[in-house]
Amino acid sequence: MKSAKIVSIKESHLFSKYYNKKYGKERDYDLDLKKMAQRTIEYATEYFKKNGIDPKEYPIKLAFNDYEGLTYERKGKRYLAFITVD
Repeated sequence: MKSAKIVSIKESHLFSKYYNKKYGKERDYDLDLKKMAQRTIEYATEYFKKNGIDPKEYPIKLAFNDYEGLTYERKGKRYLAFITVD
């Protein structure tokens, strides 16, 4: 199951890269990629809730702390983020 999610994230990134080359809009590319990442986080939140998965088992390494639905721990210059399940 983990590999399927990784593939879908890679496919999303490739689509955004294609879109950027085709239309030459760097800013739009960044916004599209951020939106896809945020949707993935929202999907993961629902999936974790539905299946009783502990978010601490699946940390996400990020350079910035600007996504909703995550809790962050500072690790050097980066962040470890965890899906927030209420």
